[in-house]
Parts: sequence; C-alpha cells; structure tokens
Amino acid sequence: MDTKTYSDRGSAKKFRDYAAECRRMAAQSASEKDRMVLMEIALAWTVCAEEAERKTKRASFGMNE
Repeated sequence: MDTKTYSDRGSAKKFRDYAAECRRMAAQSASEKDRMVLMEIALAWTVCAEEAERKTKRASFGMNE
C-alpha cells in the first residue's frame, strides 16, 4: 500500500469529522436557513469521505481510479 492510500484513509476520517462538526453547529443554530446550509455542507463532506474511502479500497486491491 502506498502513502496515497494512507492519505485517503486519513482524509476520509477528517471529512467525516468536518461533517459531524457541521451537524453539531446546525443543531445549535437558531436560524433555519443556517441549519439547512450547514446540513448541506455536512452532506458534501460525507460524500467526500465516501469517495476517499472508495479510493482507498481500490488502491488496496490494486485497481485504477
């Protein structure tokens, strides 16, 4: 496994942490608009995490992207 694989795995965790932070801030927001925006951002971070995990899985099987 190369260093890029480890980087993608670390990125996935960071992205999931960012998504969790957005959800936490959304839960504390008094503004409905802010909550909606923060939940959209959380979803985008989750998609990034899933993509990083797919890249890690492909790399571990020696598959190209």
